[in-house]
Amino acid sequence: MDIDTFNEFNKEKLKYWVDYGTLLGIIREGDIIRHDYDLDICMFEDPDIAFPKLKRVINNLRDQGKSYYYLEYHSWGAFRMKKKGVDWWYMDIYVTKLKEA
Repeated sequence: MDIDTFNEFNKEKLKYWVDYGTLLGIIREGDIIRHDYDLDICMFEDPDIAFPKLKRVINNLRDQGKSYYYLEYHSWGAFRMKKKGVDWWYMDIYVTKLKEA
């Protein structure tokens, strides 16, 4: 994705960070892992709240002329955002709700 995607996340007040292989590459190699074709993002949000926000992000990006689309929430616990016409690269967005202690 690009900086516009993260600007839209910020507009929606989504609390997110890089994690998993993306974070590993940044820490270990100081960059994205060369053979890693996805971006792993985590956010603290109830999935039922996150989904409409992510739909707005997609729609706002489309309004800006960006041809992004999303796939539904996956049972393994993530939303997947892809750039249209690019089948080999995507963003997995893992959503988790903080539990009260």
